[in-house]
Amino acid sequence: MDCFYHSGKPAVGSCTNCGHPICVDCLNKHAGKNYCDTCAKRMQLDTGDIANLTGLFRKVFGERCPECGKPISSEYKICPFCETKLVLSCSSCGRQLNPNWKVCPYCATVVESLSSGPE
Repeated sequence: MDCFYHSGKPAVGSCTNCGHPICVDCLNKHAGKNYCDTCAKRMQLDTGDIANLTGLFRKVFGERCPECGKPISSEYKICPFCETKLVLSCSSCGRQLNPNWKVCPYCATVVESLSSGPE
């Protein structure tokens, strides 16, 4: 069987998406599956569109509180609904900390728990 895109070239497989036979020059492997150039390009566009839509969704609907799930602004330091702390600052040096850190890397102060609720 010949390649759908190159007559006279033997097919080495078929596209998972459209089923066309494809030669070694047209073969695109992704996640263990074979795709022709056309479908591979289309999939890249679709993936980009999904990423753009996800970004747009976040811009329109914002982030969500990890505790109550209600919408919050990325600028909030505390959830106005359930009073969960959203940003953690070091009690000693005042620098912003990653919620997963156990100790402040800037001054070596032990970090208080982020999920401790209202102060």
